[in-house]
Amino acid sequence: MDILQPILMKKIIDEGIVNLDFSYVLKICLIMVGVALLGVVGGVGNCYFSTRAGYGFAQDLRDKIYIKIQSFSFANIDKFKTGSLVTRTTNDVTQIQNAFQSIIRMLVRSPFLFIGGVIAVFIKY
Repeated sequence: MDILQPILMKKIIDEGIVNLDFSYVLKICLIMVGVALLGVVGGVGNCYFSTRAGYGFAQDLRDKIYIKIQSFSFANIDKFKTGSLVTRTTNDVTQIQNAFQSIIRMLVRSPFLFIGGVIAVFIKY
């Protein structure tokens, strides 16, 4: 949808404004609004599903860390300190979760932008 907006704007300028066809300009503007709304829906979907994947990943990671900590001997727990273990199960996992969500968002969006860009180039020329 991001790639389609400049193409539609070009149509407005080259065909609508040059020919003083304001009904054509209005039609393309409505199409642009529809494309923008589809882009918003896609962006929200991308954000929603990457967030769900991130939360699931973090939950699994916290469960495994908790199980591992429960298997520690008392000597290991004294060695690592309780505060350090709490930090690892909360803050560190949250940082990994945020990085995972960002990576998922980029990995989903980038191929669509690439494919759309290639299609736009072939349509344009």
